Amino acid sequence: MDAAYYETLNGVQGRHWWYAARRRILSRVLQRVHDEGVPEGTLYDLGCGVGANLPVLEQFGPILCVARKR
Repeated sequence: MDAAYYETLNGVQGRHWWYAARRRILSRVLQRVHDEGVPEGTLYDLGCGVGANLPVLEQFGPILCVARKR
């Protein structure tokens, strides 16, 4: 992706309802899995884009994120 797209995406993901709803769903699913006693480990976000989901992920353990640069 080009730099201009990343800049736009970074500005939108913090406030747009679509991305906010996805983060809430992600948080609920991870909380349920965590509560069921799944062994702790590293969470991977492959294709993390601008990293908007990282604050949610880091609540549940160590994270490793990879963004692809073209």
